Parts: sequence; C-alpha cells; structure tokens
Amino acid sequence: MSERLERITPEMSEEEALGLILDELVDRADSDVAEAIRLCAIPHWFNEEILAWLRGEGREPSKRTGAIMAELTKMTFVSPYHDRGYVLHKNVRDLLLDRWREDAESLQELSGVAAAYYADKLQAGESSGERGAEWKREEVYHLLVADEERGIERFISLIDKAGQSCRLSTFELLLNLARELEADLEAYNQPWLQFYEGKLALLSGDWEEALKIWESLQEGQMSADLEKTLAVHQSVLYKDKGNWDKAVERLQRSQEILKQMGDKRGRADILNSLSFLYKDREEWDEAVKHLQRSLEILKEMGDGQGKIDAFNYLGLLYKDKGEREKAAEYFHRGLDVLEHGRAAILKNLGFLYKDKGEWERADGYFQKSLEILKQVGDEREMADAFTDLGFLSADKKEWEKADGYFQRSLEILEKMGDERGRVDIFNHLGSLYRRKGEWEKADRHFRRGLKILEKMGDERGAATVFNNLGLLYKDKGERGEAAKYFGRGLEIVEKVGDEMNAATTMYNLASLYEDMEQYDEAVELLKKVVRISEQVGHPDLRIRKSREALERIKKNANFPKRRDA
Repeated sequence: MSERLERITPEMSEEEALGLILDELVDRADSDVAEAIRLCAIPHWFNEEILAWLRGEGREPSKRTGAIMAELTKMTFVSPYHDRGYVLHKNVRDLLLDRWREDAESLQELSGVAAAYYADKLQAGESSGERGAEWKREEVYHLLVADEERGIERFISLIDKAGQSCRLSTFELLLNLARELEADLEAYNQPWLQFYEGKLALLSGDWEEALKIWESLQEGQMSADLEKTLAVHQSVLYKDKGNWDKAVERLQRSQEILKQMGDKRGRADILNSLSFLYKDREEWDEAVKHLQRSLEILKEMGDGQGKIDAFNYLGLLYKDKGEREKAAEYFHRGLDVLEHGRAAILKNLGFLYKDKGEWERADGYFQKSLEILKQVGDEREMADAFTDLGFLSADKKEWEKADGYFQRSLEILEKMGDERGRVDIFNHLGSLYRRKGEWEKADRHFRRGLKILEKMGDERGAATVFNNLGLLYKDKGERGEAAKYFGRGLEIVEKVGDEMNAATTMYNLASLYEDMEQYDEAVELLKKVVRISEQVGHPDLRIRKSREALERIKKNANFPKRRDA
C-alpha cells in the first residue's frame, strides 16, 4: 500500500479519504489520462466527442482520445449516462470541481470551451427535440461560469420562454442548473434565482408561495431590471387576486426606486404597466396620463422602438375606449416612426376594423402583418397571426376557413413544442365547433386541451376547459352534464383564489339554473357575482348582466318566495 493510502484513518472525513484515493488513482494513470479525469468534471456528462473538444481536437477525436476514453470507462467512479455517454460519480465530480475553483481563471477558460462546444452543436442544426433543449441548457450552465453576464442574459431568455409555454419541467431543469452555481454568482445576479423560484411556484398554481418568495426578495438589494420585472409580476398577481390598490401601490413604489437608480427605460415600462392596470378598471384618464408620461420619457431618450410601442398602446387604449378615430391616429403615428414593429401595429389596425365590422379591411391588415412576420421568420407571432385570421373567419361564419387558420397555427406551435399555445388552439377549435353545433368535434378538441393541462398540472387552465365544456353541454341541452362541468371548474378557481374567473363561472352556472327554473340557486350565484365584482373593482365581470338577470328572475311569475321566508 502506498504511503498516501496508509494515511487514511477511520476518523478521517469521507471527503478527505476520497481525495487521497482519487489522487492515488490519478498519479498511477498516464499523464493524459489524469488530465482527462480532471477535464471530464467540467461537463455534467461526457463522451468521446466532448473529451476531444476539451482536449483541443475539435469534434473529431484522435486515436489517443479514443484510447483514453477506453481507460476512463474502466474506472470504478465512471458510470454510463443514458444513451449519451458517461458520467463521473457525483462525489468525485464535486471534489474535482472544488479543486478547479481554486484556479478560477482555468475553470472559466475551460467552461468557455465547453459552452462553445454546445453552441457549435446548435449551430450545426443539432437542436431539435429534447436533445437540442439539453444543448441549450448546458450552454447556459457553462456560460454562467465563463462569462456570467452573457450567461445570465441567456438563462433569463430561455427560462422566460419555458415559462411562457408552461414547460414546467424545462423551467425547473434550468433553475436547478443555475442553482448549482448560485454560490459562485455575483451578489447582484443571485436574486434572479429567487425570483424564478417564485415564478415556478406561480406556474405550479401556488399563488401564496409565489407572493411569499417575492415579498421576501423585495426586501433585499437588486438590479434595476429585476426590480422592474418583480414589480410587474407582483402587481399582476395582486390584481388577479382582486387587490387592485396593492397592485397600483407596488408599481408606484417601483417608479420611485427606478427614478433613484436613474433607469429611465425601466420607469417608462412601469408607467406602461400602470396604464394597463387603469385601463382594465376603465379609468381612462389615468390610463392615458401614464402612457403619455411614458412617451415623454421615451422621446427624451430617443428610443424609437419604445415610441412605437407607446403609440401602439395608446391606439389600443382608445380602441377599447370606443374612440376609433383617435385609435387609428395613434396606430398610424406608430407606423410613421419606424418600419420596425409594423407587424404589431398592422395587426392592431386589423382588430380595429374587425370591431367596426369592416371584414375585408381587417383581413387586409392581418394579411399584411402576416407577410412581414413570414419575412422576418417570427414563427411564434405567425402562429398568433393565423389565430387572429381564424377568429375573423369565424366571425364571418366562414367555418372551414377558420378551421384552416387554426390548424396552421397549431402546426407551428406543435413544431415549437409550445404546449400552452396548443391548449389555447384546442379551446378555440372547440368553441368554433360549438358555434357550428358539431358537438362531438367540439368535445374532442376541448378534451385534447384538457389532457395536456392535466399532464402539466395546470389546474387554472383545466378550470377554463371545464367552463367551456359546461357551455357546450348547456348548448346541447344536457343540463346535468353542464352543471357538473361548471361545478368542477368553480371548485378549482375557488380553491386557488382566482375570484375573477370564479365570478365568470358562477355567472354561467346561474344562467344554467335560470334555464332549469332553479331560481333560488341562480339568484344566490348572481348576488355573489355582483359582490365579487364590486370588491375587486373589475368592470368586466358581468355586473350589468348579473343585475339584469336578477331583475328578470324576480319579475318571472314562476319565481317562488324564498324557502326560508
């Protein structure tokens, strides 16, 4: 036994003993094999091609690399890794990485080499499916070590895309990779991980946990970008829970913080968010005031794209307010600023003329928007454009055309792996066939969406589908089935505290009870709808229709006196 191994004692920690054993094995190996052992700790797993790249050979392994790989696979601390290659045992890799961290410059350099390998794989077109997604995650992981600022930027881009598509497994994988490096990140970047922990809780349906994490994060120091992002997310969550005052207060506080930081663009974005909040409450003057303040900041900055966005938002605001001429004026002002962004404004002009009933003019603007998106290759926006054309065709009762547009959108979303987008299209198709009276097709499409949502664990999304199924069975005249689905949807939204959607489902269920002449149940639900709507200050929650329904029921000669009267 060597002198090094004789130093191992029962009292020694497992880590110390492992270090001595590993040093012994490395010393006994040829020098290039010993180097390879250390190199293979850099990636999460390795194969002959990755080892060749790390040894500076590119993607074509030399004979010597092949021989080294054969030696590595015989070692007791190396195990097969799925069908991809091999992996060092976790405790061995952790030990080697700790040693690499003592030479931070070399670790950064090698991590940059590893990031370049995955970037090369992606550039070579090897980015489809789950394997491509793994390359992207690994590239981010190594960039976070080699070039932290680029790595954080790439991490945020990828995790946001995963969140938008509700790909929770991808979201969690990215977050876990970043957590491995949390202690090595700069202090100002570490809070981003806590922010995304809150977002993961939100996407998983745990609103309270998301708020708890974010409110804790709010107490510490953070970058201007994170302050803005956090404020917007918190305000949306407060609004969805019906706490409008707290939503406004959070954004106003963020305004002051960003002003102190000197972040003009951040202030403009927060003013936009405040405007959207006031628009939702139909407080038009406040909404316009905040957008105009945002526009002033953007003009001062010379931010052309920001000005286009502001003109677009003002156009949308006046459109929703019913002032269509003023809306058109702002949309056209946006078009005059820059060519970039024309697609979004052309689309909104399409919506404007669609609302006016000028179908052909609306179609023309939607088609022009789509052509620009095709030219720039923006597939996600193209999917939305086909969806918009599907809605327009459905309004014109051109059912086959509408179906064709929805199917084209679905093809793009399937190709992108956007599960959330696919659910939306299945809901649109279900509603389309419901309007046509093709009950079986409608039911099939709603259930296809529901299956995806259940797999994702998205209860709120499932509640929306249950509501749609309730409307379908109500139209079919199967009132018992309709009541069952409305009830299932209502149970979910009440459980997660989504008061606004609860009120919508209650209204639909009350309408069903009215048709069934179960007036007591209908009245009880309608009163709840009015009460919730008044509490959360949301004008779109059927206050007027609920009150009209209450008056209609009370005037009905068949409406009995209350049972407890």
